[in-house]
Amino acid sequence: MKYWFIPAAVALFAFLLYSNHHLTVSHFTLPCSEDIRIVQLSDLHWGLFGRDNCRLVEKVREQKPDLVCITGDLLDKRLPNRRRTLSLLRQLVAICPCYYVRGNHEVYLGDRDYLEEVRKTGTVYLENEMVSFRGITVIGLDDASVCGSRQFDAQKAFIDEQLDALAPKRDDYIVLLSHQPQHIDSYSRYDIELVLCGHVHGGQFRLPWIGGLYGPQQGILPRYSAGMHEMNGTTMILSRGLGNSLFPFRLNNFPEIVVIDLEKEKEA
Repeated sequence: MKYWFIPAAVALFAFLLYSNHHLTVSHFTLPCSEDIRIVQLSDLHWGLFGRDNCRLVEKVREQKPDLVCITGDLLDKRLPNRRRTLSLLRQLVAICPCYYVRGNHEVYLGDRDYLEEVRKTGTVYLENEMVSFRGITVIGLDDASVCGSRQFDAQKAFIDEQLDALAPKRDDYIVLLSHQPQHIDSYSRYDIELVLCGHVHGGQFRLPWIGGLYGPQQGILPRYSAGMHEMNGTTMILSRGLGNSLFPFRLNNFPEIVVIDLEKEKEA
């Protein structure tokens, strides 16, 4: 009996491996003027799902998306595997159009050559820009950390300045890609129907009936760690992400692919 901890440790290790490599798919449906299926990917960092991310690519392909949206931290500043990331993007673009905004790790990396290589894959990299896609407008907001500060007010000022220039110019359905969710109050000041975010990794450890344990810039028990949130007519969908960064494990928090079905309302 004195060696009971050995099978317990093995079981815990097996559970951690499963928790960090079992891909899940979360579905959301929202009304829109068009029928469009969006797959959102976020926060892969140094994650790998099968050889050359074949399991991740196949899971995305199974969803039959019209559009893939990547909301930042596709690589990690500590181990930036550009080759793996660019290979993933080439595979995703072969499925459907792919839009990508930076997260804080791409900002910290500061590699403009990498961003040019991203564009060469056929991926649409958006840096405070907007594009039209089948009757909707996609706005890609650069990560707020580009302002040079981690302070909430400084980042909010950056976001407000960019959205003042971008969001009011469109009357159609707007999908905003922005890495950080804690600025939902800024996003909801504008006529933006849908915001896609990441950054929080689902709180890393998720507690039953409570939610995520920790969120960057939010602290312990963050208000925004996963799922759907609404404010002033704006819906924010927050991905739990795919990988990990500084802390290498997640618990009770499977890697997540998000599927959003924008559905045209049926005529009576």
